[in-house]
Amino acid sequence: MSLALYRWVRHPIYTGIILVVFGYAAGTGSVHKLIIAFGLLLLFYLKSTYEEKQLLKQYPTYADYRRRTGRFFPKLFKIFR
Repeated sequence: MSLALYRWVRHPIYTGIILVVFGYAAGTGSVHKLIIAFGLLLLFYLKSTYEEKQLLKQYPTYADYRRRTGRFFPKLFKIFR
């Protein structure tokens, strides 16, 4: 099942964490927790950018995978196929 997630998003673990943190922040109604959630989103964005640079060096076909797959959330045009 987990490999199927990589068909839609490149970083499904980060996606899960982002959804939980934003859900918790929204559920508590805390502005401070929402700010932390956005900080975490930025951190994951920067971290995944670094990781993907390393993957591009190691795997030349990663560039094609990256073009057709969303980083944290599925690309909308692919969902409706």
